[in-house]
Amino acid sequence: MSGGIYFTLNDPLAPGSTIARGINAAGQIVGEYSNATGQHGFLLSGSVYTTLDDPLAIPGTTIAYGINDIGQIVGTYGSVSGTHSFLYSGGVFTTIDDPVVNSATLAQGINNNSQIVGTLIDCTGGHGFLETTLPNPPPPAGTTADMILRRGDGTYEIYDIGNNAILAGNELGQVGTNWQFVTLGRFFGSDTTDMLLRNSSTGGFEAYDISNNNITNAAFLGTTRQHANQITVGLVT
Repeated sequence: MSGGIYFTLNDPLAPGSTIARGINAAGQIVGEYSNATGQHGFLLSGSVYTTLDDPLAIPGTTIAYGINDIGQIVGTYGSVSGTHSFLYSGGVFTTIDDPVVNSATLAQGINNNSQIVGTLIDCTGGHGFLETTLPNPPPPAGTTADMILRRGDGTYEIYDIGNNAILAGNELGQVGTNWQFVTLGRFFGSDTTDMLLRNSSTGGFEAYDISNNNITNAAFLGTTRQHANQITVGLVT
């Protein structure tokens, strides 16, 4: 680097090594760090490091490779079935594997149009890929209510309901299984349905803004004291 300034980046959780792999126009940096439990992705925003571990990953196998200007992050993780790619957007991890059978997908870059590039590895070798993420369609005409269900692996789906029938269903994405569903509401004025989750380990609350069947943002609300008999009843808005 000529005429520039170097800054050393060391994740505070990394007694081993820290590797920076991507940066966006706002100066946010993603990469990986290593410690006794393996490799972990990280996001450095300002001076704050945030660990990124895909909830489907074998512990210690998550790497963050790229970040765009709206904060969407791509990377890879390992599981018992092989190597997979993830998109981290709005606080939600979504697996984005290439549909080629018996292959490994490594997402390594994402632009501001949410187009993702990377490497597909199959029995014939390595290949480049381009993936264009399409948003969920908006609720169909006649939708009067939404229902959100959660699978055991932390994946949420939203169902549009009208006239006592399910009109459509779409996957919202996946969060860690320690985030438990609390309630639905309209926490942000322009949204049609928002979801509130609570971390069963820390007591922290996070709101997910949902508009037109898509999570558009996630905001951490804070942490409350935990009690053994604590029950969330509801919210008044």
